[in-house]
Amino acid sequence: MKVRTKLFRKSRRHKKRKLFFPILIVFIAIIFFWKSKEVINKSKAFDLIIQETAKRHNVDSSLIKAIIDQESSFNPRAVGGVGEIGLMQLQMIVVEEWAKSQKINTPYRGSVFQPELNIEIGSWYYAKALNRNKEYRYAEEMALCEYNAGRGATRKWAGWPPKNKNQNIIDLIKFPQTKKYVKSIMKKYAKYAKEYKDEKNK
Repeated sequence: MKVRTKLFRKSRRHKKRKLFFPILIVFIAIIFFWKSKEVINKSKAFDLIIQETAKRHNVDSSLIKAIIDQESSFNPRAVGGVGEIGLMQLQMIVVEEWAKSQKINTPYRGSVFQPELNIEIGSWYYAKALNRNKEYRYAEEMALCEYNAGRGATRKWAGWPPKNKNQNIIDLIKFPQTKKYVKSIMKKYAKYAKEYKDEKNK
């Protein structure tokens, strides 16, 4: 009788284990699906603002989106290590420069977290760097270097700007972090450009 009881208990435990793993797999799949959906929704939340602002500044909206992804992962409340603000991780010196160009008072720090204003200033700043380097084949990458490292820092790099306007500038980037930054954004840029093209062709 005791042997039967033990066997019965073992059988029940075995059945519970067999049930546990499929339930666990389903649970993990549900979480993964929910998280994936959340990331997709998050990445599309600012598409309209990005497209309108990018068009106004004559830059590619997919590239602006890639910068936002890299800088803040689409978190409008993001604060950087040295106080960079919002979606495009703006420094107040850039905000002041933008306000001066618009002949308006500098917005207070808290207002720069607003997605519309943040994307406006960030796009303006990137477009300005892009226009400075427009005669170069890799103007977008050069503008990204300035966005990340600052124009002053890039001008100190040996061979910068390149004499050959068709030269790939990746090897000229002296900051490993900036080189990684540019490569990452260009990869994201290609992804978002493809997504935009696919949606347009639907």
